[in-house]
Amino acid sequence: MEDEVTNVPTPAEELKKRQRAFIPINIITCVLALVAGLTLLFTPFLSFDMGEFMLAAQREEGDYDDDYASMNEEDVAMYLVANSGDLKLSFTPFDFATFASDENPVNTLVKTSFVDNGLFEDAFTVGVGAGMVVVLGLGDGTDIAKEELANLDLEELSSFIKTAETDEEAARKEFKQSAIKLAQTFDLQLADDFDAQADKAFDEIVQEGKATPDSQFSMEYFVCSTISKGTSETEKPITANSYEELAEYFANEYMPLEESDVATFKLICWIVFGIVIVPAIMWLLLALLSGLHILLKNKTFLTWYVKLTGFFPCLLFGVIPLFASLFADSVQGITAVCGALSTMTWISGACFIALAILSVAFIYPRRNKIRALRRSV
Repeated sequence: MEDEVTNVPTPAEELKKRQRAFIPINIITCVLALVAGLTLLFTPFLSFDMGEFMLAAQREEGDYDDDYASMNEEDVAMYLVANSGDLKLSFTPFDFATFASDENPVNTLVKTSFVDNGLFEDAFTVGVGAGMVVVLGLGDGTDIAKEELANLDLEELSSFIKTAETDEEAARKEFKQSAIKLAQTFDLQLADDFDAQADKAFDEIVQEGKATPDSQFSMEYFVCSTISKGTSETEKPITANSYEELAEYFANEYMPLEESDVATFKLICWIVFGIVIVPAIMWLLLALLSGLHILLKNKTFLTWYVKLTGFFPCLLFGVIPLFASLFADSVQGITAVCGALSTMTWISGACFIALAILSVAFIYPRRNKIRALRRSV
């Protein structure tokens, strides 16, 4: 009987045992918090697929339906470029901090989106591929197999355009290989003078990227000269020689802001930055405290500051756009915009749900027991 009494742990021993048992919870919480905090800081919390938006907008306007059977040459080219997956804008919270602190935030927004993210080059690279498809006969009056279009890799077909910057002859060979591949895909018969025609087509494309006939091909010059020619008959033509000039043109032409609007735009950017950065800091604080308490005598920690803020980025940039796209069919444009949005905040949202389950199932009950034992010691 005495042995049985002696084997009963004292409150102090029970407290120490329960504190040790809390360590796995600390580790799991630390990992969840690190993943959530770091993804909020360094992965795109907001992405906008311009291609998906273009396709959705066309469908809403009834320009063509999903079987694409009645598409003309222009529709085919637009569909191919839009469906390529290469027209996506992605932003981290630090991008919005940059916009907010810049004197010309709209110019910086356009430069970040189209120049730094390579959207100018990506769009024109796949645009060349789309042009090849149309030129080789996939235009008006041609039956279009949606599966064949969907399986085309425009970036691979037009990779020669970037090779041309360093080696024109290698690019010429790539161009011919792409043309042959397209012909095989659509069962087209190559002409007897295919080599001569391919050489002529390649020279015409590459010449657009040369300042002089004897100069080196430049992708930047190719993009600038093509857009400059495209705007030559508009009210505000542009002669651009660099991506920066193009970015300034698009900012001034399509996103002009009055001085008072610039201040509002900056304020919005700071608010968006805060919406993401504050929860990220709270997650990282939880990671620090839950990890630090592994080394301390008291292993328990508080999570209320994450519970207040941790789910907000996922709610704002993930959940709300998702529900808006599902239930806003009656509002023209909303479905197209929301369908084009994507976010990495789903990761922090999943971590938040996992933390909530962990809290209810393990953290709260065990922490309450530890507190009760601490009062009795």
